[in-house]
Amino acid sequence: MKVDYLKQIAIEIAKNEKNEQLKTQIETSKEIVKQEIQYVMAERAEIRGLLNDLFPQGIDQAKDFYEKLEDFHHYLGFDHECDLLIGIMWAESYTLLPPAKGLALLELFSKETTDILFLLPSFPVLLSEIEIPVDFACGWFIDLDKKIGQDLAGGNFFSAIDNYAFSHPDSGLKMLGEFLSEEPDSRTLHLSAIILGAIRSASEVWTIQEQAVKEWDAKLAKHPLVPFRLCYYRSLITSFHRRSISILRLQEELTRMVQGSQEEVDEAFHVLYKCLLNNSKDKAFVDFAYQWFLKTVTPTAPALAKHHVVSAMQALASPKSRLIDITAAN
Repeated sequence: MKVDYLKQIAIEIAKNEKNEQLKTQIETSKEIVKQEIQYVMAERAEIRGLLNDLFPQGIDQAKDFYEKLEDFHHYLGFDHECDLLIGIMWAESYTLLPPAKGLALLELFSKETTDILFLLPSFPVLLSEIEIPVDFACGWFIDLDKKIGQDLAGGNFFSAIDNYAFSHPDSGLKMLGEFLSEEPDSRTLHLSAIILGAIRSASEVWTIQEQAVKEWDAKLAKHPLVPFRLCYYRSLITSFHRRSISILRLQEELTRMVQGSQEEVDEAFHVLYKCLLNNSKDKAFVDFAYQWFLKTVTPTAPALAKHHVVSAMQALASPKSRLIDITAAN
C-alpha cells in the first residue's frame, strides 16, 4: 500500500512550510489517510521511511524534533489516529538512535523550553513501545511530573506511566524499589501507586512477577508509616481500571481503609471516586459505589471525604451521564 499523503506531509514539514492545499486534500480524504496510518503502524519500515523524509539530515541533528512531530497535527488534526502515529514515530526515533542520543532526545522533552502539551496524548504510546533504563526513567518521570504540574493534560502522563509499568513490569519493579526506598512524598507516592497497580495487573494477565507483587502488597498494606499504606491503597485504582481486581476485593480494602487513620479514611473516598470515574459505564459498579457512599459518609466525616462524595454525585448526576437521581441522596 502506498502512503502518499503521509509522505507528502513529512516532506512539507521538513521544509518548515505549511501546505494549505495539501491540508485541504487530506480533509477530503480522511478515510484514505486513516488507512495509511493503520498500514504504517504495522509496517515499521514505512515509519522509518517517513522519518527519513521528516529528518533528512538525521534525527540526532534535529533541534526541532518535537516541533516537527507536533506539526503532523496541522495536517491530521487531533484525532486518536494522529496521536498513535506520532507516538510510534517517536518510539522508532528513540530506537534508531544510539543509547546516549536516544536518552538525550527524551531529556529534551522534559526541558522547560520544550512545549509538550499537544504531544502528551502520544506519550502513552511511546512508553508502551520503549523500555527506558530505570536510573534515567526515575528522574525523568519526576521532572516531567513537575513540569506538567496540575495541568489537565496530566491524565495522559499518568496513563503513560501506567502503560510503561504494565508493558515493562521488570523495569517497573525496579523503579518501584527506587521510589519507595524511603518515605514517599506526594509525587513519588502517586507515581509508585500507578506503577504498583499496573504491575499487579500485568502479573494477572501474563502470570509474571506474581510473587514480587504479593510481597510488595503485603509490605505496603501493613507498613507502620501511613504514606506507604496510602501507596498500596491508591494502587487499587489502576488495577481496578485494568479489571484485575474485583468489586469484592475493592470493598474489602475500602473497609480496611475506613478503619484506619484520617488520611486512610480520606483515601478510601478518593479511591472509590477515581474508580467510579474510570468505570462509570458499569452499572453494577455504579450502584455499588453509590450505596457505599450513602452508607459510609457521615456528618463527622473528614472534609476531603465529603468533597469526594459531592464530586462523585455531581459526576453521576450530570446531564451527560444521568446515572443517578441525585435527589435520592438528599
